[in-house]
Amino acid sequence: MATIFATHSEQFGDAIIQIATPRDLAGVATYEGCIASEAEVGVELSPGDFARRSSIQIPASAARGILSRMGISIPSRIGIDDLSPLLANTPKLTPEQVSQFISEAGAYSG
Repeated sequence: MATIFATHSEQFGDAIIQIATPRDLAGVATYEGCIASEAEVGVELSPGDFARRSSIQIPASAARGILSRMGISIPSRIGIDDLSPLLANTPKLTPEQVSQFISEAGAYSG
């Protein structure tokens, strides 16, 4: 989901996906998000604190590349009217795929 939103945001400038691992969020309260279809997770952090804690940061283009290698195609341009259909129709990652994505993203960001 983050890759879809970040790709949409690229039309306004650089789009970076920040990934915080469970280790990054140790001691931070988390809770189920409001939008289940987006697999949202709430964290008790300001955006700045989340950014500082995120151990992985990659551009949207790199995230699309990782997903493409995993067999999930995300268009390189996403307009506002494309967001809802893409969010609804893009397959959700399995726990194994999430681990693979995080591993590849971590290798990318160094």
